Amino acid sequence: VDGSLETYWKSVGIISQSITIDFRTRREFGGLKIDWLKNFHAKSFDISLSENGKFWEKVYSVSSNSSDVSFIKLSEVEARLLRINLIESNSEESFGISEIKFLDIKNSLTPNDFLRFTAMNSPKGNYPRYFLDEASFWTVLGVNNDVKEAMINKDGMVEVDKSAFSIEPMLKVGNDFFNWSNVSATQSLENEYLPVPKVNWNCGDVNLEVETFANGEANINSTLYLKYKITNNTSSQKDGKLFLMVRPFQVNPHYQWLNDPGGVGKISSLYETDGKIYVNEDKVLIPLEKYDSFGAISFDEGNIVELIKENISLKNKSVLDEHSLASGVLEYSFNLKPGEE
Repeated sequence: VDGSLETYWKSVGIISQSITIDFRTRREFGGLKIDWLKNFHAKSFDISLSENGKFWEKVYSVSSNSSDVSFIKLSEVEARLLRINLIESNSEESFGISEIKFLDIKNSLTPNDFLRFTAMNSPKGNYPRYFLDEASFWTVLGVNNDVKEAMINKDGMVEVDKSAFSIEPMLKVGNDFFNWSNVSATQSLENEYLPVPKVNWNCGDVNLEVETFANGEANINSTLYLKYKITNNTSSQKDGKLFLMVRPFQVNPHYQWLNDPGGVGKISSLYETDGKIYVNEDKVLIPLEKYDSFGAISFDEGNIVELIKENISLKNKSVLDEHSLASGVLEYSFNLKPGEE
């Protein structure tokens, strides 16, 4: 690699079990973006660094990648040589890489810097809009005088508690997917005045309404409720799926400080037991209607929005993520007659 580290490294296929890249001099960089050839991604691989090609230090390891793109955060590393050790492929034939890009140091100084780079190099809608530096408006909700406090933004994404994680909807109608990036969203209050916020998605043939409120005694048994209503606007039957994604992002944007930095939240552990979803050992999601399936992934396995769109089954019912960036999804199928909700 000569010149700037923004130089792209390209190939059409790989036969050997490793790739070694020589920067020719000691360089600083913040990580890698690896674009795998379709259906030839590495399920597992290691990243190692060296100064002389004799002694190598493993600095990153991926054990269960399911995606055609991998984002690797390496905070302020320096090296002359970098090696990608390819362990297991998605294909029985070989591995394949179409492109490698090296992140600048500024792209990985903080988790928010890294997620902004990741979002800006991913399809729109894969991450909350504020990671694309778009304004994200929100309102607070909760029980009066409670230390717990939730937030909902204009896209229907709900942060369940301060600096915690969020629940974000995505809809499939026929073969079309809808999320915040391709719907017309409006906001309102219950009966136009009660402090119960609602967000409505107009998806053409169907509408999705997200309603949130809190109930219970402050600091004793307060509970956050989320209600999702799908309406068929047409004169024909509509089939589809509602996905409720549990994601390690706050509603509070990264560019705003509310006693704590916004943006990236935290999901270190996520698992399903007896029809309940446990997050970080201190929060419990209790679906009041039976869901069809639940799946969980770590950050290194891929982006959950992309995997859902690719119809890749999320088989794990539990996950631990050393980067605290795990995600999960509850899936509900629906079959609506004309005008039904």
